[in-house]
Amino acid sequence: MVVQTLGFLDDAPGLAWAARVAGRGELDALRLRQSVRRAAPGGPRVLPGLPRAELWTEVRPGTWEALLELFRVTFPITVIDTGFCLEEDEELLYDQVRLRRNAVTRLAVQTADLVVAVARADPVGLHAFIRGYQELRDLGIPASRVRVVVNQLRPGMFGGDRPAEQVRAALSRYIGIEPSAVVPYDRQGIDAASLAGQALREARPGSPAQLTLARLAAVLFPARDAPARRTRRRSRVTRPAAATTGAGRDHQVGP
Repeated sequence: MVVQTLGFLDDAPGLAWAARVAGRGELDALRLRQSVRRAAPGGPRVLPGLPRAELWTEVRPGTWEALLELFRVTFPITVIDTGFCLEEDEELLYDQVRLRRNAVTRLAVQTADLVVAVARADPVGLHAFIRGYQELRDLGIPASRVRVVVNQLRPGMFGGDRPAEQVRAALSRYIGIEPSAVVPYDRQGIDAASLAGQALREARPGSPAQLTLARLAAVLFPARDAPARRTRRRSRVTRPAAATTGAGRDHQVGP
């Protein structure tokens, strides 16, 4: 989804390539930095995910753990746009190695320093998100490591003058959390970005969704006034709406 949104070609090196090369012990920080694409001059580097669902067997749990550690030491911040499913599915025997279809998502979320869980701002989306949020907590993710973002808020959706307050009240009542951001429905801005194959900040700077997402990014990734000490790098995982709600993914943060 991110690759298509930013207009990348399908032949760009992706996660399946990185897993194969890492499995042979041939991937290091330098080669990874040289292989991933920049979304725009000065923008984030992007490693595309799996182009087809059946390729999940390419990324074995041990290889994925090694890649996560490589991301940590290669980049100051890593944002992972994970798959939607958190279920612990049946073990399958493949080449004598036990694999799980959702292992990439589960391992990424469990090892992340911060998880951004996105809910769609309508009754169906919020209901599904509340159930999915419990699945996230069942993985052992403490509430202190989760930031909730409400997406695609439309005026009049909940029949009142202040829909954002109604959404906040519902989340507070049912799961006891306060969303970090409520992103307005911005069809014109998103359409313009998709048509141009650009990030929202490039295609429509100053649009309602872009301004909200910029403020959110500043909170999640605060600028540092002084160079940080060379310590273990941090990884952050972005949960798309589909991850816990089955909702749309029009507005995304990263990777």
